[in-house]
Amino acid sequence: SSDLDRRKPLQKNIALSAPIVSRFDLMFCIVDDAGDESDYKLADSILNLHRQGDIAVKPPFTSEEFQLYIRFAKTLTPRLTVEAMRRIGAAYRGMRVHDSLSNRNRVYRVTTRMLESIIRLS
Repeated sequence: SSDLDRRKPLQKNIALSAPIVSRFDLMFCIVDDAGDESDYKLADSILNLHRQGDIAVKPPFTSEEFQLYIRFAKTLTPRLTVEAMRRIGAAYRGMRVHDSLSNRNRVYRVTTRMLESIIRLS
């Protein structure tokens, strides 16, 4: 079903197995809340895009600036500090303890994949 139940956790709202979900670093629910004002703004934006083409889109940077940023970002080799490693390790251990003490029937367990995701996002 495409209906999101906001009272339920994410894993109860999606039809993906735990092994598949564990491969994602982040997951977001995109909710389309209907309303006169938001519907009007969305329709106006899409209609302007079709009428004016690229002129209707005003990005905060040029294509060249974005390419320059990507080239720069590829030169970086971030490393975790000792303090960051300590904090991430403590948070991971805390999540594992919480997970082990909570309901054993949970679909998604705290795994080393989650630790790797946290490191990537750091």
